Amino acid sequence: SERFRIYAVDAIGASGKSIPGPSYGKSFNQTQWINELLDTGKQVLYMLPEIALTTQLIGRLQQYFAKRVAVFHSKYSTNERVEVWNNVLHQKPKAQIVIGARSTLFLPFQNLGLVIVDEEHDTSYKQEDGVLYSARDMAVMRASFSAAKPSISASQISAKTYSSTSCATKAAGGRVISGACARSVRLNRL
Repeated sequence: SERFRIYAVDAIGASGKSIPGPSYGKSFNQTQWINELLDTGKQVLYMLPEIALTTQLIGRLQQYFAKRVAVFHSKYSTNERVEVWNNVLHQKPKAQIVIGARSTLFLPFQNLGLVIVDEEHDTSYKQEDGVLYSARDMAVMRASFSAAKPSISASQISAKTYSSTSCATKAAGGRVISGACARSVRLNRL
C-alpha cells in the first residue's frame, strides 16, 4: 500500500537546545518549506487552533509572501469568506497560502501541497458539539487524500504525535529542515 510521511516540527535546534524567541525555529523553517512548495505552484493550508493567534503570523507571512496569503475566518462576512473560497477553488495567487482554524479544512483546494497544523496539542482542534472530530487528525487525512505533506508543529509536540515518531528517524530518512529537528514517521495511507 502507498505510504506518506507526517513531519513533526518542533523548535529544537540540531544542537538539542531550544531556538530563542517565540516559535522562531518553527516559523522560520515553515516559511522556507512553504516557499519551496509555492515555487511548484502548490497551495498551503496553515491551521491554527484559534484565529486570535493569526494576527502576528499573518503579518509575518504577508511580509514574506506579499499578497499570496488569505485568511478564512468565521468572523469575516459571508462575502469575504465566499471570495476566499472562490480564490482557493480557482487557485488564484492571492490564496496560495490560506490561514485559519478548523473550518479551513473544508475549503476546495485543487493543488494542496502542504497542510500545517500549528500548536497541534491545543484542545481547540477538537470539535465538541455537533459532529465530533479532531481537526488535527482530519488535517492529516486531508493531506493524505490530496497527496500533500502534513506538518504537525508545536513548541512542544503532543504525546500523540511524539509516540508515533522517533528521534532516531533522522538516520532512517527523516527530513531536517534548516537545522530544526524534524521527525517523520510513515503511516499507512487510509
